[in-house]
Amino acid sequence: RDAREMGYYAALTQAVGRHLLVGVRYDFYDPDRDHYVRNAGDLVPSDSSYSTWAFMAALVSPWGRLMAEYDVNRNHLGISSTGTPTDLADNAFTLRGEVRF
Repeated sequence: RDAREMGYYAALTQAVGRHLLVGVRYDFYDPDRDHYVRNAGDLVPSDSSYSTWAFMAALVSPWGRLMAEYDVNRNHLGISSTGTPTDLADNAFTLRGEVRF
């Protein structure tokens, strides 16, 4: 990995009874910690990092599982209609099924 990159994550999961699994995860990634932009001729640091809080629940059985996950994404690379920096609206809901055979 390039020395200018930085990333990490932490996750916790917990079984609740025999058929329910819940979890939470936080991840952070900064692809270029040395990124600068020009503002009125001056170089100023720019935040190009991404972070996500993910919340998950899964119904588990011997034949498979059904998982639901909601990701709250923070992406500082968006620009509002007035031209000011803002978070991009890119939260996501995922429903996934897995079957064992």
